[in-house]
Order: sequence, then structure tokens, then C-alpha cells
Amino acid sequence: MKLLEPSPFTIVKSIVSARLTESERRFRDFFEKNSSVMLIIEPNTGEIINANQTAVQYYGYPHEVLIKMKITDINILPEEEVKQERMRAFSEERSYFSFSHKLASGEIKQVEVYSTPIETNNRHLLFSIIHDVTERKIAEEKVKSLLSEKEVILREVHHRIKNNMAILYNLLDLQAKSQENEFLTNSLKDATSRIKTMSLLYDKLYSGKAVQELLLDEYLIPLSQEIISLFPYQVKLETDVISVQLASDQLQAVGIITNEILTNSLKYARDSSKDLEIQIKVWKEEENYHLFLKDNGKGFDSQMINAENLGFGLTLVNMLTSQLSGKLIFHGNAGAEYHIIFPINRTRH
Repeated sequence: MKLLEPSPFTIVKSIVSARLTESERRFRDFFEKNSSVMLIIEPNTGEIINANQTAVQYYGYPHEVLIKMKITDINILPEEEVKQERMRAFSEERSYFSFSHKLASGEIKQVEVYSTPIETNNRHLLFSIIHDVTERKIAEEKVKSLLSEKEVILREVHHRIKNNMAILYNLLDLQAKSQENEFLTNSLKDATSRIKTMSLLYDKLYSGKAVQELLLDEYLIPLSQEIISLFPYQVKLETDVISVQLASDQLQAVGIITNEILTNSLKYARDSSKDLEIQIKVWKEEENYHLFLKDNGKGFDSQMINAENLGFGLTLVNMLTSQLSGKLIFHGNAGAEYHIIFPINRTRH
């Protein structure tokens, strides 16, 4: 009797069936022997269809008990919310979730769940991998608490520093008004003016955004406007400052330099025959930043100024420019003009 040879369709079906069986065997081995907590869940009802041995150990329920439970017996969210999240995973809208799960002991654990839809034995199910992140969450909360405490302490420190600056300003101002010596009076007035502008500088640096988040134009332009507002006459201010983040020490140095030069112009450059005009510009060119300040005032003989007779203000500007690894160029032919050039990325010593 002649045996019939199998048809090509039968052969293909047999091959596909064998491959599916092998694929399911591999998945079963992967599922059962994996060290991560794994559950297979029916997406509509939330029934736990299967759990690996790691899940049994983690949740503390025997396997035969766990596979008769629903995920809502573990997830402490309201049942409707849990179902909504399952549907998001099933529709592949989301795959990552953060939940609180209750163990058999009653202990609550913080978990991250990664869920994806799978098909097995002609059923559409959810395959979930659960990671315990309780310790990490506790550590994060501690960090948040410490940061919050730090912010409170810093605010208190900043408040006290501002108060101390105000007290010092008032004491020096009172002392200046009680002096008969004109030179001493002017020196004390210079000191009070510097403390006032430095108080503004400090307020801009530390009472708003974090220093590392403050853009140069957001800092320098309002600072300049407030310094000008301290003087009782009209000043035309022209600003063109790039919006860029500087390192905190660069930002502070630029602020103090601007404060010294601007205050000097406001005090000494004014010509009664015309309104005082001041320009402040900052731009980037190749590997350098350029800070440029100019007024239309009386000017000065730059040939007469040298390292020995810079004066306190210009000495401070020169010192801060050196800290920026930059160079200072100035002249006073047609009003005072200062040009500070410093590298964008400088080498620290």
C-alpha cells in the first residue's frame, strides 16, 4: 500500500507549530527562572494568571494563592484607576508605571512596573516586570527634605546678610553726616554708596533664581537700572547684553565690575550742560566674552593713570578682570570707556 506524502501546507503547519512550542518553552523558562518579579495578568479583569517564583517570594503568598488573586488585591490604588492603567499598558499607550504594592505581611512597597501586551495560547494578556524601588524612594525623600532644609537655612542667611548690610549702610551714612572733615565725609559717602550697590548686587545674585540658572541679561540689566535709580538725576541707559549663562564666579565678577564702573560714571562723569548717557554691552566673539561700558561725560587723561594711582575702584576692577583671566582696556578721551575681554572657558589655577 502506497503511503500518501504530506502536503506542503501540512509541512508548513508542522514547522510553525514546532517553532511556537519552542518559543513558548523559552518564554516559560525565562519567566519561571528569572530573578525579577514577574506577573502575567488578564487585562480586563485584572486576574493574576501566573506568577514566577521570585514573585511568590516577594509578595509572600503561595503560588496557588497568588494565581487566584487579582492585581487590585496587591495594588493599593482604587480598582477603577488600576484598570485604567492596565488598559493604557494593553493599548501600548504607556509601558512604565509607579505604584504602591501591598505584601502578604501588610507592608507597603514602592514599585516600578513595566508592562507590555503578549499573546499566549490564543489569549491576549499583560506581561509585567516589577522592581522594588522602596529604598530609592526613601533616599529621594530624604534628599528632598535635606534640600528643603538647606533652602530654609540659606534664605535665613541671606536675610541676615541683607539686614547687616542695611545696618552697616545706615551707620556709615550717619557717621558721614556728622563729620566736619570734607575728605573724611567723602570717603564715608563712597563707602556707603559701595555698600548700597553691593547690597543690590547680592540681592540679584541670591534672592531670585539659583545663580547657575540666572542669565546674564536678566541679572546685569536690572542691576544697572537699580544702581542708576540711586542717583537723583536723569540718565539715559543703553544696554545690549547677550542672554547667556555664566559660571557663578564669572557672573559675580561681571556684576561687581559693572557696579564699580557704573557708580564711578554716575558720581564723576556728569556734565551739567548735557544729560548723562551710559552704554553697557556684552557680546561673544570667537573664544571670548566682551564687556563694554562707556559714558559721554567729562572723561579723564588715561596717560596719567598707572598701576600706582588707579584708585580703589579701578584697582578692584583690574583685580577682578585678572580673576577672570581677562584684560582691561580703558581710556577717557571722549568720555570714559572700559573694555574687558575674558575667555569663555578659562583654565583654573
